[in-house]
Amino acid sequence: MSKTIAVFGGVYSNYLALQAVLEDAQGKGAGDLYCLGDLGGFGPHPDRVFPLLHEYQVQVVKGNYDHSIGYDLVDCGCGYTDPRDNYYAQISYDYTAKNTSEINRTWLRTLPDFIRCQFAGKEVLMVHGSPRRMNEFLWESTSPDPFLEKLLERYEADILLCTHTGLPWQRELPSGKRVINVGAIGRPANDGDGSGGSPVQVCSR
Repeated sequence: MSKTIAVFGGVYSNYLALQAVLEDAQGKGAGDLYCLGDLGGFGPHPDRVFPLLHEYQVQVVKGNYDHSIGYDLVDCGCGYTDPRDNYYAQISYDYTAKNTSEINRTWLRTLPDFIRCQFAGKEVLMVHGSPRRMNEFLWESTSPDPFLEKLLERYEADILLCTHTGLPWQRELPSGKRVINVGAIGRPANDGDGSGGSPVQVCSR
């Protein structure tokens, strides 16, 4: 009997997008729902995200934003190297930290760093950035096949699902293993071409 799952990332306090994605995923028959982290940031109402996650029983991987907010750290731990990115990220982070309730902070601390499951006979590993580091950027343009092959071998995965970059991409490796960046639902994907947002990944097994 086939089963359908939906995987998405980067909510960024956009509870309206989250509601639409969850309704769409259920409408397509998704039984298990997974979010790969970064629940807060950028949007104005971070606490409105949590009731939806609970209502739809979404399984959530801890992102760097969630880790920092949960443990009351000084910044988002996003891993940016450009000072301009860090400047605007700090504004967003400070606002999110101020407007996230203590009960939701406590819940963020309970989230796992990764989720493993079996899908169509394959070992699936879900992370935020990469299996090595929560805030590692796996860019399509800078992640050669040999590197990805070694990464999946080291962490014993046939399929790696990640987010963090906000840009969706996927690649089947020479070994037949696969890496899928599910993108972000809370902000449009922006690689400079103005082409817009990223879809939820819905798969059947």
